[in-house]
Amino acid sequence: MARIDKLRKQHDELMAAIEEIRGLLEVDKLIGDPNLVLEKMTSMYRQLMIHLAIEDKYFYPELLNSGDPQLIALAEKYIEEMGNIGEAFSAYRNTWIYGTVIKADPQKYIQATNEIFEALSERISTENEVLYPEYKDMVSR
Repeated sequence: MARIDKLRKQHDELMAAIEEIRGLLEVDKLIGDPNLVLEKMTSMYRQLMIHLAIEDKYFYPELLNSGDPQLIALAEKYIEEMGNIGEAFSAYRNTWIYGTVIKADPQKYIQATNEIFEALSERISTENEVLYPEYKDMVSR
């Protein structure tokens, strides 16, 4: 259960970062100085990549080796989706890595940021509400 607690804590930290960054997503702020948002996004990106690496190395292999067909199928589904989220976030980050690009179209940056945050928030919510409880059930059997 300690692993799940750590993953949930990371989720909480990612969600807090999302909320903090959303508070900075105003056109005037972005045109004035996008560097604060870029710093926060870089920090969040690092957090996310560490979280995904932990899931890849420890959590998902345990599920795949559980012997429980339902849990294996669920893990396979999440692994496929996780790759998409990681790739999508990396593509987003590569597009919006410079302040000059953000200043050129702050409205588009806000839209893209909200879209990636929505996908990530949905993923976190689903893991917290579906996958982790299934894992706890498996461990307690």
